[in-house]
Amino acid sequence: EAWQSCARAGNVAALAAAAPAWFDYLECRSFIAEGIAAADVWLLATRSSTTGAGANATEATAVAAALYYLGLFQRFGARTTDALATLTEAVTRLPPSASRIIVQVRAARAFTLLLLGRLAEAQSEAKDARDLAEQHGDPVLLAAACRVLGLALLQSGHRQEGRALQLQALALATTGGRPSLLAAAHNNLAMAENHLGNYAAAEAGYQSALACWRDLQATGNIGRGMHNLGVVSRRQGDHALALTRYQAALEVLRKAGDRNLIALNLMSTGDVLLRLGRPAEAREPALQALEMAERDGHMLPALDARIVLAQASLALGASADAARHLVIALEGALQHQFTNVLADAVVSTARLALVALPKMRPVALGWVRVIAASEEISTSIRRDAAALLEASHDTIPASATGTAHGLATIAEQACAALHGLTGESA
Repeated sequence: EAWQSCARAGNVAALAAAAPAWFDYLECRSFIAEGIAAADVWLLATRSSTTGAGANATEATAVAAALYYLGLFQRFGARTTDALATLTEAVTRLPPSASRIIVQVRAARAFTLLLLGRLAEAQSEAKDARDLAEQHGDPVLLAAACRVLGLALLQSGHRQEGRALQLQALALATTGGRPSLLAAAHNNLAMAENHLGNYAAAEAGYQSALACWRDLQATGNIGRGMHNLGVVSRRQGDHALALTRYQAALEVLRKAGDRNLIALNLMSTGDVLLRLGRPAEAREPALQALEMAERDGHMLPALDARIVLAQASLALGASADAARHLVIALEGALQHQFTNVLADAVVSTARLALVALPKMRPVALGWVRVIAASEEISTSIRRDAAALLEASHDTIPASATGTAHGLATIAEQACAALHGLTGESA
């Protein structure tokens, strides 16, 4: 009511002063529709108060700030393409003097690009945000920018660089950040540790993030933390505990309504059901995840869901269906430069080739050896590759280089092999 009253009175300064706390409150309680409505009210009031086409730097900054919060809540509500357009408009409106809000907008835009699978653009935008934050000298801004850049580097296979940035973000958040930023920093450092196979550190980091989110009563992020603990269990091989954690997290995530996290959770549930030897059951959550992620334009869970569906199809004897999903996963991962997804899809393709394309056995095992030896790829995927080699009575050669050099070429070879199974021409 107070917000509406300020808007009706055209008190843009009061709206701007109240905005950070108000929108933090709405985000914590997953009031997404209310957040979009509040941002729309603020944007309308701000635009109504301007004297022209944004020539005044103060007015332009005020409009951009309202656009920033609108873009955030559009993203929270799975309107990811709308969010990118809104945040892009905010960037174009901001004058060079508005250094603080520029960092916030560009970091948010970089994260939105990540969700849309536009990894190269996300890295570039996140680097710009980090450089601007360093110039500004604000530890909170720098922590936020480092977090997003670290995530982009993790997704592109630069695990140690990603971890270093998450360590920096956590140190900055600990000294000068808000509780929500501190929780996110714990969560993202834990993600880096998980990629590196440091599972005890990952579990501890996720538990720290979850404790912060519970203190904040942040429903959606509580579900995120519960889900991430399931990921740690899965990567340690405790699939039964992972399933229990995923199912508990899904109840919370559905209450919060975060479609990106729900899709990620459903995909992960399908993956762990596969690992428990239940491929028929794995298909339903994976299909739900695929439909949801593709509708919302969230590339990463969509491609991961394709890989789960491919493995389930292979286990159920449907090689052509498996090949169809893997072609899409490989091509998508190549396009968006998702190193870990690409490696995972190649391992799954090799597994399919060993069953359906026996003449390709030497080539397929060669692909798997490269992945098993690469230090740039997630530990859990390398472990899956090593297990496939062991089951095939093969080994990683002592001369392995330890890099994923040539992974794109391998993926292109895998796609060509799969086209023969789908009946399509490359």
